[in-house]
Amino acid sequence: MNYDLCELQRRYEQGYLNAIEDQRIIFDAVVSAVKSQSSRLFFIDGPDGTGKTFVENLILARVRSARQIALAVTSSEIASILLDDDRTAHSRFKISFDILQDNICDIKAQSALAELLRRTILVIWNEASAQNRYCFEAVDRTLKDVRQNDQWFEGIVVVFSGNIYFSLILAN
Repeated sequence: MNYDLCELQRRYEQGYLNAIEDQRIIFDAVVSAVKSQSSRLFFIDGPDGTGKTFVENLILARVRSARQIALAVTSSEIASILLDDDRTAHSRFKISFDILQDNICDIKAQSALAELLRRTILVIWNEASAQNRYCFEAVDRTLKDVRQNDQWFEGIVVVFSGNIYFSLILAN
């Protein structure tokens, strides 16, 4: 919450002006879901260099400039330098490195992190296609417990992004 709100607003306004039509469509859809507080799940897919990270940072600037909590996570330490104020998903959500099908995250209900998650309205998960599905399921179960709600990702607007094509090549 310790952001320079004027700087975030400037970045959002300038970025929106520089965005191409497809980027604005994505931005508008996500921000609309955040404003209406509707539980939505988005996936931004595209080859490297198509502006996925640009749109994600634009969304983060817009949401954070409105004094709302938006978390940015990624699958790896290397990718974490791409998003503003980003951390690895394992670090942010306390996901076990030896993830199993029925794991939950190591977040105590009365902790500061649990309170942050209760106040969060948006999660952007960069390079999600490189993450084990059990990580998403563990975060989902944890959010349901911490936020006392049974919706997928407890009603938080979630934006996954990645390069599905690249991930499929690596899997073969």
